[in-house]
Amino acid sequence: MQKGDSYALFKYTGSRIQSEDFGKFSYEVLSPDTTIVYDDISKTIRLEVAGDPSPSGCIKKGSPEDVTDSVYTSICGGQLILNQSGIDSQNWSLHANPFGQINRINAFGNTTALTGVISNAIPGIPGNITFDNTAPAPSNIILTNANTYTGSTTVRKNVNLAVNGSIASSSGLSVESGGTVSGNGFLPATILNPGATIAPGNSIGTLTAAALDLNGGTINAEIQGPQNDRINVLGNVTNFVGNANLIPFGGGTPFPGFNYTIVSAPASVPFATPSSLTLNQSQVSSALLRAGTTLVQDPLGDPRSFTVQWRPNNPAGAVSAAMQVLGNSGSNSTCLAGSLDRAFSSLATAAGGNANSSGSAIGTSGFTTGQAAAAGMQPGFVDALNSLVQITSDSQLVAAVNSLSPHPYAAFQSVGLDTLKQQRESQLAQAGQCINNGWIINGKKAKNPLCAFAMAQNSTSSIRGGASLSSYNAGIFSSGFGLEYYPSSTWSIGGSYGYGTSYANNFSQAQAAISTAVNNVNLFSSVALSERWRLRGLLGYSNFNLTGSRSIAFLSGGSSLSASPNGNGFTAAIETDYAIPLTKATATTQALLKPLLGFAWGSYQQSGFSESGGPMSLNVNGNTANSFVTTAGLELSTSPIPINKSGTISLRPTLTVAYQVDALANNSANTSLSSTFSQASAVCPSCSTEGQNLGSSALNVAGGVDLQLSPSTSVYVNASYQAYSNASQFGYGGGLRMRF
Repeated sequence: MQKGDSYALFKYTGSRIQSEDFGKFSYEVLSPDTTIVYDDISKTIRLEVAGDPSPSGCIKKGSPEDVTDSVYTSICGGQLILNQSGIDSQNWSLHANPFGQINRINAFGNTTALTGVISNAIPGIPGNITFDNTAPAPSNIILTNANTYTGSTTVRKNVNLAVNGSIASSSGLSVESGGTVSGNGFLPATILNPGATIAPGNSIGTLTAAALDLNGGTINAEIQGPQNDRINVLGNVTNFVGNANLIPFGGGTPFPGFNYTIVSAPASVPFATPSSLTLNQSQVSSALLRAGTTLVQDPLGDPRSFTVQWRPNNPAGAVSAAMQVLGNSGSNSTCLAGSLDRAFSSLATAAGGNANSSGSAIGTSGFTTGQAAAAGMQPGFVDALNSLVQITSDSQLVAAVNSLSPHPYAAFQSVGLDTLKQQRESQLAQAGQCINNGWIINGKKAKNPLCAFAMAQNSTSSIRGGASLSSYNAGIFSSGFGLEYYPSSTWSIGGSYGYGTSYANNFSQAQAAISTAVNNVNLFSSVALSERWRLRGLLGYSNFNLTGSRSIAFLSGGSSLSASPNGNGFTAAIETDYAIPLTKATATTQALLKPLLGFAWGSYQQSGFSESGGPMSLNVNGNTANSFVTTAGLELSTSPIPINKSGTISLRPTLTVAYQVDALANNSANTSLSSTFSQASAVCPSCSTEGQNLGSSALNVAGGVDLQLSPSTSVYVNASYQAYSNASQFGYGGGLRMRF
């Protein structure tokens, strides 16, 4: 055999050259008395030490001419250098180092899987092995088989030894500073030196060790939803001091309230305390866990297990605690947070310790469809909870929670009541006036006139949120067409049909918009009780066909939800005024002051409905919001003021100042809506949500001008401003009046 000859997969070098790269492996012979001899008859390679032709056969392999032969290699006091990454299926045997050298496998910065069996070269004589790395780059050596050698095992710096099979027969494993042992297999009694690491699993997984001496080392524990890395120890755990790095894995994250048992040793002497290790959660970036929980050890009070928990800082749960810390502890946030906390609690019960892990994976959350079902929720809802826990920004967390609330629908109840109010007020103002500004159908000289009329009104409002409720804008348009009949000169009755629209948008705490088409019918009457005293009354019904949309912030891709609820409105009103002349009867222009007093009831009944479009959609229960408004005010008006000499063109101004109080409202919220999450209705309790109303009181200032262009034609305009407790509203209207 000549130096440099190749045989199958190997090329061996003489002892005095020490080491040479040969493609896949190199072998370094450390004894200066050792030579390599090629036996041409047996076609094998052997070592000779000081003339001894058979020093326990330290290196042997099968026929170099037939690479398919079973290959068997022994290591005796040298290092096998793995020059390339890949898979090696050879079996290896270890000698007891008769030359005082160390058996070493040097990964040399590569990743190599050894799928063969490492055994003792001589039965009954322990062979030791050291996994080394002399390259600058880290190395990974993966053991996949059940190895049978009985000597010691050492892992050196910059080496990650992944044991996915077993080295449990080894007399002991020592991991030096900078070294790591990982995998899903079986270890002997294991000792870590300070600076060494044990990292169960190749992703999420379990290592089983005969005993564990942590000795100031570090545990790397990955966590994904209900799953976590784990070390099961069959014997004692000793010197349990060091560090634990808690690491989110694979798109998942730790969940609040879950118990993550990382080391379990039921047969051990007690080793765990509430302050055993230094916990490092720097890679856990969850705003919810940061603001709403405290990371604790030993939550179960079991000294034979090392368990951690992100314990909620509020008995209700982590979301409730986080909202309180972040300044969002209003009734809506509190109720909604409580529902979410119930969901987290249900998951912790159903999936704790990765129980019920049947079915398929839910995204990258770490949970399965079986766990979602056991917790009483659908998979999409679990995935959304995972998104919630992974939000890193405090402000985004608050926005996400607030976006889940149905408060836009709760607030719209106030818009519905205001729609009824505007319709009845414009209709009551028309009662008894058609003969003056409408179309008399049966002739000007009819004894009992029948009159037709049309009217329109528009308003916009800006509602200020209070007590942690959302601000928003609203608008109402209403129009009406009707007939009024005069049975006598002092009495009229009539009816009208109206169509309009209402909306609410620009919510400060949600990206939402609600609009509705409104159809209404009204019956009304006006009676002159005396020359100066008039009484008016009205009954009305309105139908609301709503369209609503909400966008969920930062969860499950920001899904958009929609709904089409219906509503019904009922209203009744009675109003009286008394005309007090301010000028003499002989004055060219008459001025009147009319004290006003009115009472009105309104009821907006919103049907129950279910949203569609995403996992955080809501089932919203039906609700009825009521108002009872008392109005007291003064109206100042004049008779027509001529503009031209003939008096065919004139102006008639009016000014009204009134104060209104709604006895069934308050200054903070309208009647609540109750709802629950449609994909977790069995778990999350019904939650009451409030929406900001306009307020319980308002000061109204309204003015109008009728411009008479001819005896049969006039133009009218009006404008109003209403200062509510929680809102400001501007209204306007106008049109053309003609008499035939």
